[in-house]
Amino acid sequence: MTVGYHFYFLDKILGAMGLGQFAHEYTFIVHSWFVIAILVGSALLFVKALKMIPYGGQNVFEAIVGGLEDFMVGVAGPGGRFFFPFIGTLFLYILTC
Repeated sequence: MTVGYHFYFLDKILGAMGLGQFAHEYTFIVHSWFVIAILVGSALLFVKALKMIPYGGQNVFEAIVGGLEDFMVGVAGPGGRFFFPFIGTLFLYILTC
């Protein structure tokens, strides 16, 4: 049994743009910025048309954020709401990675 290497598609894309050395040397940083771009882009898309009664993508985001906030308050008590923005951001980042 042999173990293969991961195929990093961003290395190939940046290599075609002339940034192959950078992409190869800093693979994890490039992929981290890609995940951040996905999170920011999806947040901007969902925030664009906010409604009082959530629908579609906003409904999914509200379910994830609401469930995570309820979990934080259940574990840490009402004082856990202070740390929720930081912990929630870490959770969404790790979930997306």
